[in-house]
Amino acid sequence: MKNGLIVFAAIGLGLFTMSQSVYASGRDPAKVANMTSEYAGKRCSTPPKGSGIVAGFFRGWEQTPFQNRGSGLMPVERYHCFKTMNECKSWLKTMNYLYNDKSIDASMCTKF
Repeated sequence: MKNGLIVFAAIGLGLFTMSQSVYASGRDPAKVANMTSEYAGKRCSTPPKGSGIVAGFFRGWEQTPFQNRGSGLMPVERYHCFKTMNECKSWLKTMNYLYNDKSIDASMCTKF
């Protein structure tokens, strides 16, 4: 029993050490997951057709700290422009991670 407990404690310590290695190495966990900032790109209006600009639209829900007779969810809407489709998709991935606990309302990238 004592040997089993020692082995279990050693495995737990090893897993804890490995999980902390990402933070100790100075890497940003968001970049490791190929995500960008929620403020990436530029806020913009709908670009003209044929301009080659990629526009990303996101609509989701954020949990509010105030809840009085309701779900406690507040809508979040963002419209940003990017140079490439990959930048836009990475931004959408970040937004879905940050603001969608239960359901995705709308999320897309379109090249104009």
